[in-house]
Amino acid sequence: MKRQVRLIRQDEVKPSKLCGETNMTNFIKTFRADESGAVTVDWVVLTAAVVGLGLAVMAVIGPKMGGVAERIGSGLDDARTMNFDYGVTAEPNT
Repeated sequence: MKRQVRLIRQDEVKPSKLCGETNMTNFIKTFRADESGAVTVDWVVLTAAVVGLGLAVMAVIGPKMGGVAERIGSGLDDARTMNFDYGVTAEPNT
């Protein structure tokens, strides 16, 4: 069985087929149409906005909360040292 070899003339060859230009053009078109990365960017921007808002709220409220935290802490210390007597004994009845 003989193989037939056909010689290609120079005017039959397209440069895009030799250089891979068609593959690169398809890649660029596909890359531009792909929106999966856009969703990630949206989530990053949304997360950054929430973190920024939280930091802004803490910057405004934080200095005012110092006194409240101290009052809560002293109230807890007082409650821990109190001795409540409800008439309950730990000894069994005899």
